[in-house]
Amino acid sequence: MVFPFADIHKVQQGPLTSLIHRERDLLAALESGQSNIQLAREFGVRINTVKFHLPNLFGELDVRDWTPAICLYLETKR
Repeated sequence: MVFPFADIHKVQQGPLTSLIHRERDLLAALESGQSNIQLAREFGVRINTVKFHLPNLFGELDVRDWTPAICLYLETKR
């Protein structure tokens, strides 16, 4: 069976493939349990920048907060 309008590459890719490298780094840092202040220090940005980008990251992953985001990250890491 052929699906002429389905992009098979998008179906086979994991949810993290749409993230840029910096977003994947942020997700990995979330896994370590760092606070927003610690994340800001690690990435050399202000805490407001972290607070701005986290909801965008969650939106790209189609999750509501950090818990399912980390679960998704750990599942794809296996």
